[in-house]
Amino acid sequence: PFQVTIQRKRKYEISEKAKEFPLKLFAFDLLYANGKNWMNESFQDRRKALEQLIRKGNVLDVTQSIVTDQPKALNAFFEECIQNGLEGIIAKDLAAPYTTGARKFAWIKLKRSYKGELQDSMDVVILGYYKGKGKRTQFGLGGLLTGVYNEENDEFESIAKIGTGFSEERLVEFKKMLEKIKASRQPARVNSELAPDVWVEPYYVVEVRADEITKSPIHTAGKEDGDGFALRFPRLIQLRSDKKAEECTTVKEVRNLFENQKKTSVGEEIP
Repeated sequence: PFQVTIQRKRKYEISEKAKEFPLKLFAFDLLYANGKNWMNESFQDRRKALEQLIRKGNVLDVTQSIVTDQPKALNAFFEECIQNGLEGIIAKDLAAPYTTGARKFAWIKLKRSYKGELQDSMDVVILGYYKGKGKRTQFGLGGLLTGVYNEENDEFESIAKIGTGFSEERLVEFKKMLEKIKASRQPARVNSELAPDVWVEPYYVVEVRADEITKSPIHTAGKEDGDGFALRFPRLIQLRSDKKAEECTTVKEVRNLFENQKKTSVGEEIP
């Protein structure tokens, strides 16, 4: 996630952070190599040359791709990429040269958010908060750790870290509000493998929107086989003062939403 990789942008301890957060570069197109301009060549030829130039390694590799005209194969590849934590895929015209600026139909993005599969907002309970970095340190709050309710276990399980949707006024408001219910340790009814800077008692519910529900190894909501549910690009909408913590979205509801979004057929949406 960008919130993690941005920590490598620093003046000091560069080598230490590089080891802590190793990055890998994926090449996806070829414009110029060994004195030859490849921009006027077809994408198919550019891709073939790119794969010959780059050897697979721990630092540099070529993006994964498939060539297909079958909607089912496209959908399967799309779902695989989403499960691996990517935003989506790009479909490219094999015969098109590389053009800057307006690309028309030379390539088309397909993202989960474009498919509109998570239109409804969700109500999540605040489990703790992070003190923030940079400009937000002055407010003492930079983001929230949130969860959903597991009715079977009577527990609140983590589902998202939220750092978007806050005005400066709202940061101040939430800091004062959460200060009153902070806990000295992780509350007994909270099931989370992530530890915020400050734990709070599960009391306040907030409404959020997100692009989609994904599987994640770091969240515990409905966790099975090492992965729980997570919200991708969650954004704070408002405080739900009319709801108790146990009235937030449940793990069962999250599972249903996840299954419904997977049923959407790419073949039915793309002409």
